Amino acid sequence: MSLAGDLQQAASRAALVSEVLRHALQVQGEGAKQWYLHQLAFQLGVDSSAYPKGTLPSESLAEVKSENFTDLRGAG
Repeated sequence: MSLAGDLQQAASRAALVSEVLRHALQVQGEGAKQWYLHQLAFQLGVDSSAYPKGTLPSESLAEVKSENFTDLRGAG
């Protein structure tokens, strides 16, 4: 792959991370917010074990997992 292609993939991942983070910060309830942040940290390979895990949010997880929590670690 070319440098331009690699940079385009990196930009796509950054946009996805930004979208998921923005969503996580808008979630109502601190427990649900922490859950989203931990999911994002896991996908990015960030150690979040020192922070509270939070609780599973009440909204539909099928949509969140299929659209937002793509395996970012393996992409690119």
